[in-house]
Amino acid sequence: MLKKERQEQLEQKLATNELLYQNGQNIKRVKGADELTDLVNQLGSVNREMLGNLLGGVNQHALKSLLKSKVLKSKRAYGIGGRRVFNALYVNELDTGLLANWFLLSKGAWFLRKKGLRLSRFKRINDSSDLESAVSFDDKTINQLQFKTVTDELTEKVIVKPNHTLVLVFSSLELMADMINNHNNFFTSAILDGCLTISIRQAEDSEVLTGYVLSTKQQDDGETLQLTNIDDSNGLHNINFKNGYEPVENIINQINWEYDEALKRKLKQ
Repeated sequence: MLKKERQEQLEQKLATNELLYQNGQNIKRVKGADELTDLVNQLGSVNREMLGNLLGGVNQHALKSLLKSKVLKSKRAYGIGGRRVFNALYVNELDTGLLANWFLLSKGAWFLRKKGLRLSRFKRINDSSDLESAVSFDDKTINQLQFKTVTDELTEKVIVKPNHTLVLVFSSLELMADMINNHNNFFTSAILDGCLTISIRQAEDSEVLTGYVLSTKQQDDGETLQLTNIDDSNGLHNINFKNGYEPVENIINQINWEYDEALKRKLKQ
């Protein structure tokens, strides 16, 4: 059986909050003129696929220009992201640890975009291994998302940037289940505010991404943990993400425009 046939069979069995990971987006977004350059300089070590996931589609001509101008260099990288080998791109020197981290986070961004969330541009949070992006869950308020990878059991509390909603991207479904069931004290404050979790599980030679909202609900004996499927963007409208705020400027319309404009261009092709 061919890989494509196996994937088609797998997709028929997926739950509503699962997606078979495949490179590329259905609806691309309009990117700022300096967005690609800014992102690669902040991340340092990247590849084309993760840039496409984070940017919502990458401008190949602009990327080729960065390579031609020697702003970016290319080098073969092995054993990253479940792949045997690919061409990695880097600014000063190749950091395979950061490369694997960005790749995992980019899959989380890919999942949320495929589920209909309109993420804005990504930025690195200071010099950490976390990324941030803005989104609106209810079309009224803005949430600043903080994307963080979890590849091993946490040994210290997760530090969330003030007024940010946490997105934890787990390297496996088993790790996610263990951390939520046995070690959620390391990110209790994020759960109280409402956070997102995305995990990756291997299915033969493919990857499946699973998404949940992790929050609390009130019961007679107090608050209890609540896990809600991320089926689509509409399902998130009723979730109370406590860190949402009303934007001073017209940020929501700007985010919507980035996607609507790209969709109109696609329909004209």
